[in-house]
Amino acid sequence: MNGYIEQPKERRRLFCEEAQERLNLPAASLGKDYWVCRYSVLRKCFRC
Repeated sequence: MNGYIEQPKERRRLFCEEAQERLNLPAASLGKDYWVCRYSVLRKCFRC
């Protein structure tokens, strides 16, 4: 999943748009969900 972060912003947007087409979900929520999950994992790892 780190590969996603390393991609340019435009490429990440295209990933979300492709997932939107395949999953029939809003692209904006897919991008947001990624960051929410990442934040939650980091909090659990570091117990903040």
